[in-house]
Amino acid sequence: MRPLELVFSGLHSYREEQHIDFTELSRYGLFGIFGPTGAGKSTILDAITLALFGSVDRAERGRRGILNQEEHELWVSFSFELGGQVFRVERLYTRDKSDPFSVRARNARLIRGTSWRDGLEVLASTPNEVDLQVVKILGLRKEDFTRAVVLPQGKFDEFLKLTGGERAKMLEYIFNLERYGDELAEKAKKVLLDCEQRLSNIAAEEAGMGDASEEALIKARQAVSEQLRKVQELEGAVQACRKQWEEMEELRRLHERLEQAKVKYETLQKERAFWEEQRKVLELAAKAEPLRQDLIREEEITCEIQELERIRLQAQAKENQAERAWHQAKVELEEAEKRRKQELPEWQERLAALKAAVEKAKERDALSCVMEKQVRELNSLRQKMEELSVELEGSARALEILSEQQKNILTEMRSIEVDVKEKEDVERAVQLLIQLEDRERELSTWRKKYEEEKARVEREFKKLKELVEERLPEARVEKAADFAPLVEAKLKEIQSKVESLQLSKERILAEEQAAILASSLRPGDPCPVCGSREHPRPASTEEVKNKLKGLEKEREIAEQELQVVRAWRDLIFKGVAQLDALYQTLYENIQPELKRLEIEVEELAGRFSQIASGKERESVRKRWEEIKGKEKRLNELARQREKLEEEVHKADVRVRELKDEIQNLKIAEGSLKGELASYEARQYKLKEEIRQVAGEQDPHYLLAVVERSIQELEEKVNMCRERRDTALRELNEVQKELAALESKLEGLKEEEQNLKERLEKHLAMAGFATRGEARAALLEEGHRQALARDLEDFERRLFASQEEIKGLEETLAGREFKIEAWQDLKAQLEKGEGELLEANKQLAVYQKELERIEQNHQRWLKLKEEEERIARRRDLADTLRRILSGRKFVEFLAEEQLRDMTLEASRRLGALTGQRYALELDERCEFVLRDDFHGGQRRPVSSLSGGETFLTSLSLALALSSQLQLKGRYPLGFFFLDEGFGTLDGEKLEVVLQALERLRLGQCLVGVISHVRELKERIPVYLEVIPPGPDGSGSRIRLVKNL
Repeated sequence: MRPLELVFSGLHSYREEQHIDFTELSRYGLFGIFGPTGAGKSTILDAITLALFGSVDRAERGRRGILNQEEHELWVSFSFELGGQVFRVERLYTRDKSDPFSVRARNARLIRGTSWRDGLEVLASTPNEVDLQVVKILGLRKEDFTRAVVLPQGKFDEFLKLTGGERAKMLEYIFNLERYGDELAEKAKKVLLDCEQRLSNIAAEEAGMGDASEEALIKARQAVSEQLRKVQELEGAVQACRKQWEEMEELRRLHERLEQAKVKYETLQKERAFWEEQRKVLELAAKAEPLRQDLIREEEITCEIQELERIRLQAQAKENQAERAWHQAKVELEEAEKRRKQELPEWQERLAALKAAVEKAKERDALSCVMEKQVRELNSLRQKMEELSVELEGSARALEILSEQQKNILTEMRSIEVDVKEKEDVERAVQLLIQLEDRERELSTWRKKYEEEKARVEREFKKLKELVEERLPEARVEKAADFAPLVEAKLKEIQSKVESLQLSKERILAEEQAAILASSLRPGDPCPVCGSREHPRPASTEEVKNKLKGLEKEREIAEQELQVVRAWRDLIFKGVAQLDALYQTLYENIQPELKRLEIEVEELAGRFSQIASGKERESVRKRWEEIKGKEKRLNELARQREKLEEEVHKADVRVRELKDEIQNLKIAEGSLKGELASYEARQYKLKEEIRQVAGEQDPHYLLAVVERSIQELEEKVNMCRERRDTALRELNEVQKELAALESKLEGLKEEEQNLKERLEKHLAMAGFATRGEARAALLEEGHRQALARDLEDFERRLFASQEEIKGLEETLAGREFKIEAWQDLKAQLEKGEGELLEANKQLAVYQKELERIEQNHQRWLKLKEEEERIARRRDLADTLRRILSGRKFVEFLAEEQLRDMTLEASRRLGALTGQRYALELDERCEFVLRDDFHGGQRRPVSSLSGGETFLTSLSLALALSSQLQLKGRYPLGFFFLDEGFGTLDGEKLEVVLQALERLRLGQCLVGVISHVRELKERIPVYLEVIPPGPDGSGSRIRLVKNL
């Protein structure tokens, strides 16, 4: 990781935006950050951590008190290069309204790339997303990052001088080795309890499955096989019976069909007379069908002749009416043309005079509009002049008032000035007071939490104690460690009882075998056990069975009690684990935090009392509010003064502008009056000329009247001409229509005569006496076809019925059907099918039971396998828990980490000292310095000089930083030494300077934070931090080069 640019504003003592170009600083490998104490040198490191991780180590809760008191926003932007890619983190904070010393994240984003043109990509746009992405990219948390890039003030040689145990604890904390100690042991304990619980669950599940052994599976398969054989036998018998019944059923259906066919044939014979009548109707309809068109046409011609006669009479009447209308229109046209010829010349002369008068009236009206506009402009000018005069008087009075207000503000500002030193002292006291009260509230919360957790521990202990004493009334439990021995002892007692009963059972089983042998002994026969021929007390099988039955019942009771005690033990162990966790929380987390807060509150109270010079808290708050009120009032007065000065200037300028505008308006007023007089003279002349033509009437109206009169003359002539032409056209059309009707009427009469002669001839040939008989015999085409189809269908059905009877008689061939034999065979078949159905149901039951046993058997095998695996895991967890009971594993890891870090530090120390010194660890893991310029002589670090101590500590710090950076994805390319070096004498300071000069040759950018002048002169480039000024300006940063 290589830093590129840092930009921030509003952070701690900084107000204006500050810009740091690390690209320029990295050219020299080494740079400094110098400035007086309290100027804001370490704030640069705070800006980097705030940009990357959203918090500052030195601030309460990470962000409280970091915003400058005079600002409302805090902005920070940090650009860096990582793995060949450029990233930029931006964050903006604003003051929290509920707490003036806290800030609220307004927005944040993480960007990859340098410009939108080159493919800028926003990776995260909310504070939480930015935090997660930064940790993901760097591979380091904030604590690791801070320890890796900064060696803070007062910590420079702390690690070197620590004892072995203290150093191991520090390494455990730095490298998070505690997860391999108590945390790992706790995990092993949880795994052990989990395995015990899972083993209990497996045992319960095995008991719930019933018998799922191999013998039960074989027995179920045999039952299925036997039932399947029975089903197959029944299926054969049912199949033979069904075949006989189907043959008889077929004979029964044939006899039924024969009876039905005979009934159907008799019914058709009864319908035969009706269908013969229908056949005759069809024959008459066939004879009349050729005459259909002539009969229809005869009726149509008669109707058409009657209709044409009626239409001809109407047409003759229309002809007479059209002729009269034509004569009337002709007379009216002649009268209209005569009138137009007499009146048109006079109207045209009047029209020309009125058109000229209308044009003059338009000019007159246009002049009136112009004159009205100029009058309005003249009135507006006069009104504006009056308004400007009034405004001029008001501006002059306002100028006097503003000048007086300026004097009053200056007087008030001199009276409320605040002493700068007093303000700084009170501000520091207020900030300490806020920290103190926050810590007091936090202390109160932790005390309450301590009491709650303590009460909870007591409740849990009491519950466990009651649970143990309920089963073990004689037990006395005083501490949590007493639970496990009591529970284990009770469990071993029950297990011993079960084992004893099992041995007794085995012994009685042996007696049972002996009794079985004894029951077969005969007097004089040798005993198969002892060989004796005498049997004074042979064993009794009945007595042995009674013993075995009683013992088995007793063993089942003991097994049930063992299961109950195991569940009780698991419950007790689970409670003990929870109680241990509560103890750990109470005494390892809450109590140390409570003590730390009590010490911190006491320290803050002492510092507050010292800075506040013994004043009460309310007095300090009141004085701070007074100072803030005065400063606020001064700022308000300053803003008012600036505003008044601007208003005075504006008022003076406005007075001069008003005077100029009034003078310009007076000139414009004279010009408008002259133009208005010339327009009035022209308007009077036009009015006189219009009056001569139109008198007092409107010329537009008169012009419209004349034009309308001329138009009416023309329209009257055109209308009469059109009426005459229309009447003539109508007369011609009626005459043509009448001629056509007479011609058509003659043709129809001729066709009627020919049709009558032809029809008489055809009726005689078809055998019809009159036209009525022929029309009665006619049938519609659809009716005739339907009747023919019905007749054909009847004949077909009759033939089919005869054929069906003949075929059925041939199929039966004289075979008889007996209903009693058919019923007996049907009952036999139904009985066989019922038995087969029951057998199949029983087979399904056996198959389902077999399937259940097979599934349970598979599950049983898996449970056995899982039980073995979990048992092995339980044994491993128990072994690991015992191994991790101490801290030897953590101490071993810390020692290995220390050795790796010592090798790295020794390499760096050799580079800083020209390969003179090397760092080693002795058999007690204590640091030893080896001087290779004196034959490899070894010295303890307690004997080192100041310069040697600095070089060794610096090497260790760099090695520690390197080890921490190895936890990330990429190495961090910069490192800060936040050490004042003010306590070093000249010789030791020279050693520091030489070491820092050698650091310039490495690949890592090193920044030194100090206030020592000699360091400033020797470092090639540095950032100078200028403290805040008395005028309220914040700290500032400038780049200085010693070239």
